[in-house]
Amino acid sequence: MKVVQKKLVGKRVLVEATASAADVDKAFDWASVAFLQQMGVEPEQGKPFAEQAEERLGVPNLDALVMPRVPEFLVPFAIDKKGIVPAFPPKPVAQTALKRGEEFTFTMEILPKPEYELDSYEPVAFTAKRFSVDPREVDEQVKAAAQGFCSYEAIDPRPVKKGDFVEISISDTKQDGEDFAAFNTERRTYPVGQGYMPGAFDDQLVGMEPGQEKDFAFQAPGGDDVVKVTCHVKVLELQKQVVPEITDEWVAKNMPFFRDAKAFRESIEYQLESAHRQEYNAYLENLALTKLSQRFKGSIDDALYEAMRETQLKQLSTELQAQGMSLDKFIEQNGGQQQFGMMLMVQTRMALVNGFALDAVYRHEKLTLTDEDIMETCRIINPQGPQLARMQMEETGNGYALREMAERNKAARWVVEHADITYTD
Repeated sequence: MKVVQKKLVGKRVLVEATASAADVDKAFDWASVAFLQQMGVEPEQGKPFAEQAEERLGVPNLDALVMPRVPEFLVPFAIDKKGIVPAFPPKPVAQTALKRGEEFTFTMEILPKPEYELDSYEPVAFTAKRFSVDPREVDEQVKAAAQGFCSYEAIDPRPVKKGDFVEISISDTKQDGEDFAAFNTERRTYPVGQGYMPGAFDDQLVGMEPGQEKDFAFQAPGGDDVVKVTCHVKVLELQKQVVPEITDEWVAKNMPFFRDAKAFRESIEYQLESAHRQEYNAYLENLALTKLSQRFKGSIDDALYEAMRETQLKQLSTELQAQGMSLDKFIEQNGGQQQFGMMLMVQTRMALVNGFALDAVYRHEKLTLTDEDIMETCRIINPQGPQLARMQMEETGNGYALREMAERNKAARWVVEHADITYTD
């Protein structure tokens, strides 16, 4: 990509970029992937995206549909090439026609990210709860592990009720009149009322006694339809669940890779500690940022407010869409347009001030990024695939955004490490 930078009047910079035909084709592909994922379709490797869109979504011309978004995927490369960190994502203006297989020229005005200072760079002071793992949570995990090895014993006969464990046999099962032998069983322990079968099935079992047999029908989901199932059921016996005690002998028999019961429990404590540590670190950083942001000084350009507000609205709208809710409905449930607008304004200012305050700390303390800092940020973005997150960010030209996130994360850790923290139990 060829990029030419020109200074405009004021703080803005004009950038003219010409993307190669190959760059344009890649941008079309990225826009296509984004569209498919937004529509709940996970793209298949090695199959044209246009073909997937037509087969699975009925979209006849995918390129025409995603074309308005294609320049967005070219903008980061132009930014990264000139080493400019924008205050907010600039909007590209086309100078030539956009087509696959052809060069594309666009311009954009960039407002470089401003630098602010803090009133003080002394360590912040705050009170926080001490990190701990609740022993009750460990107990629950140990119990859950033991339940995977539970057994069942017969108890005195009585009528079946919800919550019971019953041993049953099922035979002569038909689904919409067709034999459904896969459902049959000579004996199976079944928990009544725990949602493993439709409620109508459980309702038929309630009141039956050991030795009793019954023919009945119930409705069950079957893809997009509801199917009628008929079967013959016999209650063999009522049972109680016996959960084993986690002893050294039990561990030696069922989990020999642990030294003893104490080591097994310690492994669960370690797993829980690892899972909660990141949440706790974020908790400390939020407390530290609350204090740090109070030292921010300077006025923020209205254009930054508007851009951040627009970004937050887009993110919220995407999240709500994934939950099947519209933005208008969400606003209505959160007090209406006026209340939602005030809430969004507060969140927008908080996000901007927190970011600029961390930038100030990073500069003032002369911090520098390491490869591990980058990977730590990628682990936050994608805990299961940090290397994939890094590759995606860098391949789409968003290396500058990844570096900014990493710088701010490092500054936040530095603030916590040097903070005066009073811990409470």
